[in-house]
Amino acid sequence: MKFLFEEKIKDLVGKISSKYASKKDEHLSSYYGMVASPFNLQNTCWQMGNIAENNIMKMINGEITPTPEDIYKYSSHSLIRIYPFGLRFNSSNFNPIPMLQCGCQLVSLNTQNVDVYYVMMQGLFEKNRNCGYAKKKDFKRQD
Repeated sequence: MKFLFEEKIKDLVGKISSKYASKKDEHLSSYYGMVASPFNLQNTCWQMGNIAENNIMKMINGEITPTPEDIYKYSSHSLIRIYPFGLRFNSSNFNPIPMLQCGCQLVSLNTQNVDVYYVMMQGLFEKNRNCGYAKKKDFKRQD
């Protein structure tokens, strides 16, 4: 079963990179079902919550709802993507650690400048041989 799935993905990648790139492929939708949507605690498992860095910091600091505990519970069944605040004109980065500690899975950083936070995230992924993800601690993966 695993090999059949891999073959289908290879076929789809070949189609996308060829002349079919502009056409909708019926089979592609069965593999990519994630929908990006504004953050809402009632989102379903296929909806990824998007939060700007300034809003997540307000949530973490208790200035606005939901609470860090709510964010952590939400992240157990859905993805949360944090993106840089839109007015970061100098392409600087924010500290991603509080977001990761709350369970946020995708923390986007600006790659134009290599600063301490960018290097910190690189180090996090180097622990796992740069494979593209960092495994959560065991206690964070338990129900």
